[in-house]
Amino acid sequence: MVTEIRVNATKLEFEDDELATFRTLKELDDAVKLTGNQTKAGVLTLSDTPKMGAIAEKTADAGVTVDGLLIKDGTLANWDGWIIANETWTRTGNFTFTISGDVTVKYPKGTKVRYKDGGTYEYGYVISATYGAPNTTITLATNTDYAMAAATITDNYYSYVETPRGFPQYFNWTPTLYGSGAMTWTSTTIFISKFCIKGNSCFLELRAMGTTGGTAANVLAFSLPVSALNTTENYEIIGNVTLVDAGTYMTGLSINESGTKIKILKYNIANYSLGANTGFIVNGSYII
Repeated sequence: MVTEIRVNATKLEFEDDELATFRTLKELDDAVKLTGNQTKAGVLTLSDTPKMGAIAEKTADAGVTVDGLLIKDGTLANWDGWIIANETWTRTGNFTFTISGDVTVKYPKGTKVRYKDGGTYEYGYVISATYGAPNTTITLATNTDYAMAAATITDNYYSYVETPRGFPQYFNWTPTLYGSGAMTWTSTTIFISKFCIKGNSCFLELRAMGTTGGTAANVLAFSLPVSALNTTENYEIIGNVTLVDAGTYMTGLSINESGTKIKILKYNIANYSLGANTGFIVNGSYII
């Protein structure tokens, strides 16, 4: 098969076995960046300074593979949604790593990452990228599913698409549960605590139950998996709440508290009863 490459409207043709010798786009670029009367086997003489152009397929069946990506019928075929990072990630903590240079634009909040730290692929969400010469520090959302436990990070990728191959639908986290004032909330059980991030929004579900004691108050609370952008207390209702007060089900409210906690209140803001079987089910989202 002959593969055609157009550079500055000049057609270049390569046989398959010749094109296969170019392992990267840079090597192919170097091969076609010829001037004057320079020639190379399979390359036409150019009269102007050329630039890389589009790869045009000569056969509809096979397509063309460049840097491991199959280009077929003008589009990427069978792409899994991941982009090779082509950089070293240096672990600085279970959910932080550094990259040489300023790559803050490359890793906006919500970017998905995939990497290995000695085993199979692990995954995470970027929640911040901060540059301090000479490195950018990347912080991932804390979760209980994956952590950068090993010193050496390999096979690192990133993605902006919604569902790159293998990426989890939700991550689990361990919230801290609170009573309020002199009311305690103990013997708690967390039945489910999961979250996902889409763009600048965090979606969560939490189901928790326990025993209230001490002096009755009107707030139970839990810590967020990722801090909210809005830090104004009592400002933002984030979702739907089914509240259980000493075994009695009712509607509740979930309200942002200082960007790091969510307060759970009865629909009428009354105090909780004291005793067992008190808790809530909350589903909601907030801006991060």
